[in-house]
Amino acid sequence: MNLLATLAAHLAALVLVLAQSSNTAMLLAYFATQAIASALLALVVLPWLPAAWRRPPWGGAALVFSVDFFVPLAGLCMLIVCAGLARWLPRWRTPPRFRALKPLRYTTFRNAEGTAFRSGQVRGRLTDTSAGSDVRLQALVAVQDAPARTTGELLRDLLADPLEDVRLLAYGLLDNKEKAITQRITRERETLKTLDARQDAAEVLATNKRIAELYWELIYQNLVHGDLLVFAANEAYAHAEAALLIDNQDFGLWFLLGRLGLARNDLASASNAFEIALEHGFPRERLLPYLAELRFRERRFSDVLILVGELKQQRNAPVIEPVLRYWKSV
Repeated sequence: MNLLATLAAHLAALVLVLAQSSNTAMLLAYFATQAIASALLALVVLPWLPAAWRRPPWGGAALVFSVDFFVPLAGLCMLIVCAGLARWLPRWRTPPRFRALKPLRYTTFRNAEGTAFRSGQVRGRLTDTSAGSDVRLQALVAVQDAPARTTGELLRDLLADPLEDVRLLAYGLLDNKEKAITQRITRERETLKTLDARQDAAEVLATNKRIAELYWELIYQNLVHGDLLVFAANEAYAHAEAALLIDNQDFGLWFLLGRLGLARNDLASASNAFEIALEHGFPRERLLPYLAELRFRERRFSDVLILVGELKQQRNAPVIEPVLRYWKSV
């Protein structure tokens, strides 16, 4: 029915054009008839347009209306040809680089599991504020002996928990871990003061190295942030350099300096330290992840691909497997 009405309206507009009248009323009648014909055509043609042309629907309808109204016959023919090409030649389209995925459904807490904890469930129970306080406290106690490297960020997030007991226990765990390291640093620094750099060079070297490693442990375990992190990095760097003044062949110290350079965002220093560590015999396979991180932060992506290629040939820790899979797809 709409198609017949469309054809009738177009014929009527065509008749008015062929009349070649200079009458203003006739011209206005033509424009009105052509507008009606174009609107009807938009309703008829819209369902047949490619899906991309129909989003939003009013946009596709406006396109058909405009083409038919301003270029009555040639525009309609051109529109039909273009719509046909777009429908029948889909291979010309560029395939989308990304596709939408449905969000995963994840349950952070299940009441039916009793009081036992499995690996991976503790974080869910701690972050689920709807769980009972006893269950969350049990989960928090369960992580007290876990390395702070894996639990530091979680414990810091719990410092803002609405449950006071959880906040206090999380603070206590973090504080105890930090104090244990800082007390060892204090003892080592007191020992260092009693040593004579000339007579006890080997002990001075070992003590400076231990102090540098302990300060690095504060950083590595996420126990310091902000100004304290900067202070710990500077102190670790100073003691590592003091040890290298005695023995600059220690590749472990050069490796530590490289990691400290990454932590301080001193990429040039990190690169130099890693190169010297390799020259002094540091195992290259252990250094590859850090070299890849360094090259990535230097935006030398071609070098990153080469280093990742070397990493793929080795047995790596599960934590970097997603990184390898990503770079494999690049």
